[in-house]
Amino acid sequence: MRKWLNGRAKSSELISETGRGFIEIISRYTQTFLFVDFLNRNQALIKQGEPVINDIGLAALALLVAESNPCQKDIMIRLIENMLTGVN
Repeated sequence: MRKWLNGRAKSSELISETGRGFIEIISRYTQTFLFVDFLNRNQALIKQGEPVINDIGLAALALLVAESNPCQKDIMIRLIENMLTGVN
């Protein structure tokens, strides 16, 4: 499987016109999953026994992070911090 994936990763079929290929998309979603796992492990998603954000909001946040431009990383960090801490 790994050999096949490595061979396919270099294939022009997996690279879109904007340069975002299949591997980059998988990488972004993996990083997003790890970020949500990090928030969960550090108890940033639950305050006083209540969820800070519901499941739909968390899914939307995960998609927002996964699809965001890497150049806007600082903006995304501030947005997420503000959402989870309730700072206006």
